[in-house]
Amino acid sequence: MRFAIQSDLNEIPKSTLTAYKLSTSSYDRKSTSQIYPVQLLKDCYGEEAFEYALAIVDMKTFVDVLYSNTIEISVIQNTIQNIMNENISEPKLAWQLLKYCELNRIEIENDFFVSLLYSRAAETGCVDIIKSLMHNQKAEIAKSHNEVFIVAAQNGQTEVVQAMMYQPFININYRDEHFDGTAFVNAAAEEFAETARVLFSHPDLILANGDITDIFNGCTYTPESMKIFHMLYEDSRAVWNENNNGPIVALSSSGLTEAVDILLDRDDIDPTVRSNRAAMMAAWNSKKEVLKLLLYKAKVNPYPKIFIYPCRCDDLAVLEILMDDPRSFIDVQSIGKAVTENACPVINRILEKNFADLSDIHIRSVLAVYCIHNENIDLMNKLLRIGSVNPTSRIMEAIIQIAKDGKFKAAEILFEEKNFRKVQFWEKCSIKLATNNLWKLTDMLLAHGSFNPSFKKNALLTLACERERFSIIRKITDHPAFRYRNEFAPFHALILVNNIGVTGYLLGKLNFDPTQKDNLLYRTACKYASKYYIDFISSLENEGLNLT
Repeated sequence: MRFAIQSDLNEIPKSTLTAYKLSTSSYDRKSTSQIYPVQLLKDCYGEEAFEYALAIVDMKTFVDVLYSNTIEISVIQNTIQNIMNENISEPKLAWQLLKYCELNRIEIENDFFVSLLYSRAAETGCVDIIKSLMHNQKAEIAKSHNEVFIVAAQNGQTEVVQAMMYQPFININYRDEHFDGTAFVNAAAEEFAETARVLFSHPDLILANGDITDIFNGCTYTPESMKIFHMLYEDSRAVWNENNNGPIVALSSSGLTEAVDILLDRDDIDPTVRSNRAAMMAAWNSKKEVLKLLLYKAKVNPYPKIFIYPCRCDDLAVLEILMDDPRSFIDVQSIGKAVTENACPVINRILEKNFADLSDIHIRSVLAVYCIHNENIDLMNKLLRIGSVNPTSRIMEAIIQIAKDGKFKAAEILFEEKNFRKVQFWEKCSIKLATNNLWKLTDMLLAHGSFNPSFKKNALLTLACERERFSIIRKITDHPAFRYRNEFAPFHALILVNNIGVTGYLLGKLNFDPTQKDNLLYRTACKYASKYYIDFISSLENEGLNLT
């Protein structure tokens, strides 16, 4: 928090500037731990001294200056506003201002200042301020006493908690949508063991369903968190199979191995839920020791979903633990995650240990995507020796992506596979390739003479005309399976790019009525005076067509 110095620095004695180490525009209050006695302010008066006292945040100096100078009320009020804008980072300083205002009967226009100070004092552990403000009606304007109580708890301010917890206006079990649980839950979740112990000693405290799960969900494996665990474990109020066995799942997720080990010996923990959710969360959060404990002590079945995390996040350590268990196996979904993230070390390790079932066409198809992206032709050939792969949309997208960089080898290999000669794949892929201007691969597909390039009303021909790819147009029209059904779209595409020559070629090649669309082709030919085209039109007129 920085306070701007409003005075003209040229008017301040050099000795004062040296003493306070002032910059040209502001002074960082946190940059010094020195305490400046009030006599150093002898060359400054009134508002200047007040501002310097604010800057150094030495409470004794501030109080001396505050009470030994005549400070304008507007300055006091502006300072209060500045402190509020900074969320009262110095509550003790703000408290002195408040007391000064009360003593001198200076009215504070904004009561929110008092309420904000109340909350900030609880957060920073200013117990004297709390004791004074607890019974101040203005303090409860924006935040209730119970909300301030939770703020103190979640910041580990034990003294404030002790001062407030037995007050008649405090509900030890108060819950609010802005906070995750009661004051106790917040203190425990933030791993403030001493604050949690004080709150837990309250005779009226109630643990609701889900509280223990919330406490340990996201905590760290520290002495403080284990103190909280043992405190709860030794109390009959704690229910360890609450919330669908949430506590052991939360503890596994957070990596509290010792706590998980203790809970595994209980009879009230459902083994099915324990094995599924706890192990998965341990794997997903890379809690290796907890995962080992669940695999070998609890006999958890390392089912395929557990593999998703190490495959997605390239976590070789967790992957090794899972693969070392003779009961485990990996499915296509997990390998698919690894391929999506291009987790090369994980995929290579899975293949090195022969852990993936390559006899499964779905697994081979997913790995084919990996081969395409990484140009791993050797692995691609290995997969194809074992069996074919499915022409999936992911494979198509991978082919297009690397083809944009001029890499065609994987596509050349796959286009020779029988599954890639299915009509549905051919049609989808040819359009996608043409749309992306990948005409070399489009040409490869056309080389397979068994397809009908006239699909979807000559969509491929229309794209070739739009892009003026004459070699492709010729190959489409020369294709033995090509059939033209008097569609106007290819000619319209050529008209838009003013390619009269290719239009004439198509008219000579195709069975097309050139009088469609009000003789648009004829009028375009006349406009551009293409001799080749006009001569061709004349021959059509000689055959009796009315083109005028």
